[in-house]
Amino acid sequence: MKLHLEHTFPGTRALYWEASRDDGLDAQMASAGSSRREILSRTESGGVVTLVQRFHIDAELPATVRTLLGSDTLSYDQTSVIDEANDRIRWSVVPPVQKDRVTAEGTVTLRDGPGGVVRVIDGEVSVRVPFVGGKIEAAIVKAIEDGYTKAADIQRAWMAARATGGASGNA
Repeated sequence: MKLHLEHTFPGTRALYWEASRDDGLDAQMASAGSSRREILSRTESGGVVTLVQRFHIDAELPATVRTLLGSDTLSYDQTSVIDEANDRIRWSVVPPVQKDRVTAEGTVTLRDGPGGVVRVIDGEVSVRVPFVGGKIEAAIVKAIEDGYTKAADIQRAWMAARATGGASGNA
């Protein structure tokens, strides 16, 4: 199932990246999305950062998802290859179970737009389980959309305060 989201933030791409490196803001956004994150590894090479995080989502899971996972909670590892110079992140998710049946991957790109910087999230979630795979995909995509939208509201406020206050962030 395809995933496509667009969020506009006040300010510049440089300010967006500044926001992405703010640990306090990250904690606020994770909390809004009912998630907790832990960094498993972070490496940098040639200006590109590879970040591996474990996400724990505190949300009510549909019965079909709980059955697939064998758990009432959702956890997964996400690898993000962050290329600020090209305003791009490639991401992929590895679930702790059913690795051969579940894939999720995509990109985040930034571009200038009316009112500031536009973040575009494109991806695909695939659950290869007979009869219920589509329902599970829909539940996962909805959770992703809800989490990113709640977090975007918090990041938007953070960036608005800095964009109007003349803080750094000129691209």
